[in-house]
Amino acid sequence: MNRSLILYKYRSFGEYADKIILNSELYFASHTSFNDPFDCNLEFEEDGDFNKHCETLNKTEKSLLGEKTIEDYKKDLKRNLIIEKSKVGILSMSTNNKNILMWSHYADNHKGLCFGFKNDFYKESGITMSKVIYSEDDRYELIPYLGCEIEDIKRMFTLKSRYWEYEEEFRLLDLKNSYGLKRFNNKYLKEILFGCKADETNIKKIIQLCQLNGFKHVIFKKARIVPGKFELDFDELDKNKYL
Repeated sequence: MNRSLILYKYRSFGEYADKIILNSELYFASHTSFNDPFDCNLEFEEDGDFNKHCETLNKTEKSLLGEKTIEDYKKDLKRNLIIEKSKVGILSMSTNNKNILMWSHYADNHKGLCFGFKNDFYKESGITMSKVIYSEDDRYELIPYLGCEIEDIKRMFTLKSRYWEYEEEFRLLDLKNSYGLKRFNNKYLKEILFGCKADETNIKKIIQLCQLNGFKHVIFKKARIVPGKFELDFDELDKNKYL
């Protein structure tokens, strides 16, 4: 992967954006909070392989089922998979800092901001980074109940409908330590971009917070509309004017 790649997190101004700077933390969410009902919810395959597995259980394994039926066993297995999946922490990022829809949907209608991180900013935390794959059509391969390989697990979290392709998404996955706030090293935050409709008061606050909390190296830019095009570009700001 290109080490110079920058990953972007779109945000609105406010308490949560401030805390990214104040605490050097980003929030890894559970997929249960996502707005796409298909996201991380690929269906499991039908019962063929599962039933074959149950037929091969030895006497000891069958005795452990107790009063449970094979159907109960199947439900328990699926329930456990769903529970474990919900614990995985996911940080969604984008490689595109000029996407008009992203600024509209995730940065308060272009009044918000966007944090740009070097792509390996969690490399020392055992966190996996994967590019999101978008389906070529409206179909996907079902996830097996049993014998689930690492690629199957990764696919559960990184395969999305082609309708989301405009997001150009990468995902950071914490498969071991669950969701929640996770610290990052300050040096990996490279730039902060402000929306074309961002308020000067909010811009000043963020720049000053960075100066006071170990982010003096960060570059600041403000989006502007390109005349004659449905396109954004950025102008670098002189932070000294805000200090």
